[in-house]
Amino acid sequence: MSEPEFTALEQAAINAGKDPRRVFTNALFRTLSYLIPSLGLVIYAITTGEHGYALVGYGILVFQEGRRLILTWQGLKRKQTIYEKYEAKLRDKNTGS
Repeated sequence: MSEPEFTALEQAAINAGKDPRRVFTNALFRTLSYLIPSLGLVIYAITTGEHGYALVGYGILVFQEGRRLILTWQGLKRKQTIYEKYEAKLRDKNTGS
């Protein structure tokens, strides 16, 4: 059996795992990029009494968290595929020696 090849997305996931600080920094900036405007809208709504801004701020949070859940699910499926290919590679290596 030939060696399993990783797709470009799988290879990117493998490389991202090699630098957890970079992954954390990117996630932090991405989170702050929608958390700060959302909180700003809610604070504005409280101070002015215009509740529509609070709804928009809350909508931003709901949308981003839904998006994050979808991306997490896709990432987990990708990691599962990586592990399956890696295990197949180890099995081939062990049976071949």
